[in-house]
Amino acid sequence: MASPFQCQIGLRAQEVIASLAGRPGTDVITSAAVLCEAAAVLKLRPLSADRRRGAQLVGSLARAYVRRFRPSPEWELVGSEIELGSGRVDLLWRHRRARRLLIDELKAERGRDVGPDPEDLDQVERYHRDAILAFPRHEVTVRLIILGPPTRCHVFVRPDDFLAARTRRAGGFDHG
Repeated sequence: MASPFQCQIGLRAQEVIASLAGRPGTDVITSAAVLCEAAAVLKLRPLSADRRRGAQLVGSLARAYVRRFRPSPEWELVGSEIELGSGRVDLLWRHRRARRLLIDELKAERGRDVGPDPEDLDQVERYHRDAILAFPRHEVTVRLIILGPPTRCHVFVRPDDFLAARTRRAGGFDHG
């Protein structure tokens, strides 16, 4: 279970990602843009503790997502914290030309060995089931993305390899 501080870090990083990804004409997002947006988010919603370390973590997690997991330009961000059945999905993407949806559930790496918590797997399985019911004419993919240092970022994909929980190295997932 994540600590309250880790939850704050994850939520702020998600805000940075959604803000940057939702802007038109942002096919390329620079590290400087990520850091500037992180500073703006943290100014509006400061962390409760360890602000210097927290700012570094927020920027680092957002940068990891943008560099390694952000879908290609064929995908458009529908929104962040979207109500769906049993919960709120972190990021919901829609393919611009096909009936495809991509849900990204983001988790901050918690200093543990690689692998998702059973609660995380259950949550993403519910989101997949709920999305299929809500959007029966769409192909739905749900990614559980564990963000952390570059060598410890991993993605678990439902339906492809989610149940087996096989990791794919960061950057090895085809987003198209």
